[in-house]
Amino acid sequence: MDAGRSQRGVETWSSPAFLEATTRWIDEVLSGRGSERIGPAELTRLRHWGAIVRAPSSEGVVWLKAPADATLFELGIYDVLAAAAPERILEPLAIDQERGWVLLPDGGAPVGERLSGEERAAAMVAAMPRYAELQIALIPHADELVARGVDDMRAARMPARFDQAVDAIRVRFGPETPDSDREGLARIETERDNYAALCRELEQAPVPASLDHNDLHYENVIFGPSGGAADARFYDWGDAVVAHPFSSLLMIRFNAGDDSARIEQLRDAYLEPFSDYGGRADLIATVELACRVGKVARALTWLRATTAIRPGDDTRDYFRRAPLESLSGVLDAEWFGRT
Repeated sequence: MDAGRSQRGVETWSSPAFLEATTRWIDEVLSGRGSERIGPAELTRLRHWGAIVRAPSSEGVVWLKAPADATLFELGIYDVLAAAAPERILEPLAIDQERGWVLLPDGGAPVGERLSGEERAAAMVAAMPRYAELQIALIPHADELVARGVDDMRAARMPARFDQAVDAIRVRFGPETPDSDREGLARIETERDNYAALCRELEQAPVPASLDHNDLHYENVIFGPSGGAADARFYDWGDAVVAHPFSSLLMIRFNAGDDSARIEQLRDAYLEPFSDYGGRADLIATVELACRVGKVARALTWLRATTAIRPGDDTRDYFRRAPLESLSGVLDAEWFGRT
């Protein structure tokens, strides 16, 4: 069986057959573009939710991504992203929908690799308006993105998704659930009515639903050849959901740590392009709502991403806990707490 057509997962991606098959496809794509590979293809990243192959070519480094079954929708939304905001994403060189592969050009080192400390924080502040502009461009495409397989986390659906997350986490732990986690789930369930009220309030917010990258941090932002924020692009859409766009700010603590001034700076830079939708105070209030509601989406995204983990895997316990840790965020006093 062709390595690409077999079940996608760590066992397949770590096999020599997978690297051989992807190398052949990369060569075919490059040949069709009038270029060629100039060095060996290498498997550079292997996770339960996907694999990455790097290959040097005469037109620069190219990157093949093979998502897991649960995140294959990513391949089907690139044309929507490219039509709405081509200058804010990496446009694929080729997509093989049947085998679940996408070949991307090199976009330069991520902000997290290029910079550190204050320089990195300032770069993320500069990038946030461009990300907001991408989301605004995608607002008219929310229904289309859902039709392409992006998970629907719009406010009206989230009370039911809350129940889904609680039930799925309970099933995942099963009879092995520690007493402390069982008690934690019980506390989370008591928030159900309050959570539903937040969802109803968010439904009335002036900013419509759009695409939430759902993992917006400095390792997923690149500044392209110019190295400047004016060329900022965003990639790795495997965690994306259709939701209130402001829920993207749930990752703000990853980018700002516990620095409240930096958190406010990132938030305000992000909100500036949304100024046509309301005043600053109203937009900030909507951030609070969207991020509180979005914590359930984060839990469900973790559940989706970790479906391929097999019993006995040494990372299984860590990733098994991630959805519960995210869902526990509904108990936080501040919206930028656990994500």
